[in-house]
Amino acid sequence: MKVTLCTSPHLDRSPLFDGRERYSDCPPMAQTFVPMGLLSLAGSVANMDVKAQIFDVNKQINAGAVPLNRELYTCSAELILSDAPDVIGFMTECDSFHHVVRICSAIKTRAPATVIVLGCVHASYNATHILQRYPFIDYIVREEGEVAFPQLLEAIAGQRTLAAVGNLSYRDDGQVRSAPALPLIPDLDTLPLPDMSLVTLQPADSVWIEIGRGCPFKCNFCVTAPYWSRRHRIKSPQRILSELEFFRDSYGRRDFNFTHDLFTTDRRWVLKFCSALADADLGVTWTCSSRTDTLDEEQLAAMAKAGCRDIYFGVEAGTAEVQSAIDKGLSLTEARQIITLCHRYGVSTTIGFIAGLPSETQETLTGTLKEAASYLRMNRTIVHLFGFGPYRGSSSFARIEKDLVPEVQFVDFPLDKQTDAENRALIQSHRDIFARYSRLARHQDTGFHAILEVAEEYFPILNSVPHITAYLMEAGVDPYEQLYCWAQWLLRSRNSKCPRPYHAHLGSIDDFLDFVETFSKSRELGGDRFEDLLKWERLKQLFRAGAPDTRLSSDEVVSSGSSEIRLNPTVRLEHFRHAPGIEKDSHDQSSISFAFLRRRNGSAEIVRVGVLATAIMEIAHQVHDVGQLTPALEDLMTSASIPEQHRENSVSKTFEQLVASEIIFVS
Repeated sequence: MKVTLCTSPHLDRSPLFDGRERYSDCPPMAQTFVPMGLLSLAGSVANMDVKAQIFDVNKQINAGAVPLNRELYTCSAELILSDAPDVIGFMTECDSFHHVVRICSAIKTRAPATVIVLGCVHASYNATHILQRYPFIDYIVREEGEVAFPQLLEAIAGQRTLAAVGNLSYRDDGQVRSAPALPLIPDLDTLPLPDMSLVTLQPADSVWIEIGRGCPFKCNFCVTAPYWSRRHRIKSPQRILSELEFFRDSYGRRDFNFTHDLFTTDRRWVLKFCSALADADLGVTWTCSSRTDTLDEEQLAAMAKAGCRDIYFGVEAGTAEVQSAIDKGLSLTEARQIITLCHRYGVSTTIGFIAGLPSETQETLTGTLKEAASYLRMNRTIVHLFGFGPYRGSSSFARIEKDLVPEVQFVDFPLDKQTDAENRALIQSHRDIFARYSRLARHQDTGFHAILEVAEEYFPILNSVPHITAYLMEAGVDPYEQLYCWAQWLLRSRNSKCPRPYHAHLGSIDDFLDFVETFSKSRELGGDRFEDLLKWERLKQLFRAGAPDTRLSSDEVVSSGSSEIRLNPTVRLEHFRHAPGIEKDSHDQSSISFAFLRRRNGSAEIVRVGVLATAIMEIAHQVHDVGQLTPALEDLMTSASIPEQHRENSVSKTFEQLVASEIIFVS
């Protein structure tokens, strides 16, 4: 039996707001990662008469094999069917389920006998609705799949009945039936190691190591805790170390993301694991998720020593009122103390908040925005603000389901208008399955409804322009007012020119810099410092977006001669009196020079340069032969105000620094 297990399309939103879509015909629009869940499923059937393979639609999208137009679904179907699989399985996520539905439909049209199976959280909680609505989907394996999926393949092969397949939802005489749930796997160390021969690990792929499953807390908006029955399970330190060592030794990977809703559930396990990892001295770094009320200084010190570089904290709400309403129950004061402690130990933090929760009012939203914005002033911190998404399966869903109304403003792959319209019609016609694309009716007529439409895409922009963000906060700008004005500015400036109407609420970094210039002037917040910071962020944005004059051509990336000297053609030399991070006396009128450039490896860099370096750069602009360089430098040493005994050393050292930073190319 041939089995193909497929990822679901996973949008990378960053090109939509960082400018890459503007300057590139086809920037990578899909997130790529090692599909550990699918690899675990493939491993679960390794001892059966089954040939399993992985189809990664995201890599196919980024490679151009699957176009982002009307052919997305037919091309995906044809590629998946190219090996004539008997069974095709899809992972499902709420944000991309409409794409999976259309791919499945295209597969069934071309190969009616092929069995289509869905799994993961979204399909599990919507199993009955999906099987009732979509006849081209045959089975849904609910919840944990490593035991249930092999049983299903046995049933397809005629070796057991469908009713004897645990966790299975299926049709029987036109009725949807669901078999009883299987017990959770008690020992996660028994799960198979990922068979990496089934995938091609590329440099851009993030590696997520599943270290455990299940969170015991009861946040009522959350769907993953009940998915794992709120039962905390975790692998042994030895098993996790073996996986880290495997990826380090086989693929040269030294940075990992640990998949577990709550890494710090069991304090004793955390200390034991971190001690083992530090003793193993693997030379790896890693990220994890935690709650601020399950972490203390002893754990944090051990985690930092063992290589933890970033922790995600879901703070969610900025008021005690909403903390209580969502059954989160965090102390905001204690949360800030723990997050500050992380930075003291050299661990970065990523902090999540939610806007538009069921109990939200303008006052509580203001509190959340102020709390979120305050973290932006911390170094080593990224802040996310998510729009509330109602999930079937969360404990609050039954209470709010009747209050849900369609949300038309959401971000999707940049497809053509007709395909996009068809997808939105599909979502609206089956709203019970696509509840994620809803908002609460109670918020529709509030003053903050416009804020909820733009909130989710707002903080990625603020994180990208930290110096402007800090300036506005120092000036006392109210975060609620700023976000409201941004929403109104987008409505006015983008609705008339946006090529995709449903993306009218999606502003870019360039848009935000235009907005903040107008916003600041209207409130008389400008001045020399603001103008310098704005120039700084605009230059950074040009390189981030990959504007044409910030790119190196292929012949510039590869050395082409043996006696040539030239200035990096991407260098932009600019002068600032108020450069970020540089403290100056207010009476000091001198400027500081910085070179903005693209290195040969594609990364953008900002280098502070002095007067001597600037003079050498001018020589490199005029002199292109190494043989002419020495006399030009000698002339510079003679004319420069450097003591004679230090001239040669100073010029030579500065020249070497310019070459090392790739401001000057020597080949």
